Amino acid sequence: AREVLAPFDLPALGGGRVTLASQSGKVVLVNFWASWCLPCRTEMPALDTLQRELSGQGFAFFALNEDEHRRDTERFLEAFRFSFPLLLGGGRLKQVYHYPGLPYTLLVDAQGRIIRRWFGELSRRDLEGIRLLVGAERRTPAVIRTTAAPPHHHDRPSPPTP
Repeated sequence: AREVLAPFDLPALGGGRVTLASQSGKVVLVNFWASWCLPCRTEMPALDTLQRELSGQGFAFFALNEDEHRRDTERFLEAFRFSFPLLLGGGRLKQVYHYPGLPYTLLVDAQGRIIRRWFGELSRRDLEGIRLLVGAERRTPAVIRTTAAPPHHHDRPSPPTP
């Protein structure tokens, strides 16, 4: 059974807010990163390429930034023109998502459940795996992917009587 990702409702760097709930029905890639994290910085261009390649196909990508100061994030991004939404966690996301370190990437199914996790910089092989998983998720009917509901309380056996 897949674990449900804790929902988020975060400010976007360009203004507004983004929620995980607003992505219902899409396969979502979530990447936790910070501007001071060298592997995070290194993988950003490849994640941007992946996002542009898969966007509009039932796929969304969000970079959840963990810099404590917004200006650190803005300084890093001044040199790049990424096309993905950047959400601001303000250094508080580890308390909610308990990730082991940065970068940390999650692929989430259309029902908000975690398909797979990656810790550390994504390799070319990892990125190809993400492409394949996204394709497989989009081809698999939601009915097959959902886990069976627990039995209704009336379906449970009655406790023995003394």
